[in-house]
Amino acid sequence: MNRILFLCVALAVGAMASIAQAEFLTNGNFEDPADWGALGAPGNDALPAGWTHVDPPDRMNPAVKQTGVNAIGGSGTSAYLPADFGAATEDRRDMWNVVSSFGYDWVLQYDFACEDPNTEVNADRSLSSAVELTNLNRIIHRITDLDNDGYGDFQIYDKTISNYRLIFGNSVQFDPDVSETPVVNHIKFTGHYDGSKQVYDVELTNGLGTFTATDLAYYHYLLSGTGSRAVTGAEGVSFNTFNSKADSLVDNVSLTVPEPGILLLLTCGTMCLVGMRRRG
Repeated sequence: MNRILFLCVALAVGAMASIAQAEFLTNGNFEDPADWGALGAPGNDALPAGWTHVDPPDRMNPAVKQTGVNAIGGSGTSAYLPADFGAATEDRRDMWNVVSSFGYDWVLQYDFACEDPNTEVNADRSLSSAVELTNLNRIIHRITDLDNDGYGDFQIYDKTISNYRLIFGNSVQFDPDVSETPVVNHIKFTGHYDGSKQVYDVELTNGLGTFTATDLAYYHYLLSGTGSRAVTGAEGVSFNTFNSKADSLVDNVSLTVPEPGILLLLTCGTMCLVGMRRRG
């Protein structure tokens, strides 16, 4: 019986170790460029493998391949999103990478480089993205330059005020031309969802330092009340070029299980194995 228990626990630990390394998005690093169509081409067939348009499916491809020394990391392939200042529905460019509803605790992160939109009005932006959540809710975020000082401001949309909130001011390093060797920023969202709260942390890292904000609850839709869309987890990410006035570049898009939870499970499993061996 002990041998059977030992085997079961060993298999469980092995499975948890696999989860710790699992990536839930397909081609988030853009290293499979198969069938990647022309910029502005309509429909899912124009997007890189693993990426799609969700609604409507005939929107246009916002990105082209950027490779080699001009890619993030200096090798491989990144997605280059040229500015497209215009938000007419029939002309919108976007791409999504989503999976089925994914857990109460999650980490969504990616690398990006972006140019300065030289903001003239509050709506002007460079990078424009969203963490896609259950029930078609989302965490919409963008990079602007509110005081036009050459440093980017990171904003998140909050339905409770029907506007964007400034999360990190003067926190993003702009790149004079992302089609050349990019200046890289890294953004990380960590969700902590349970029955009583739906909050997340944000961490932005670059050559200026590391900026953090915790227990945020800013969403595209309200979580309760009229017109609300409650959330229970993350489903992926989307990028668009609506109203963008500057180019951006993205790569290494990832959705995973938070490391602390996995490590705790692995530790418990390992302790069980050690205890069983001693008793044997």
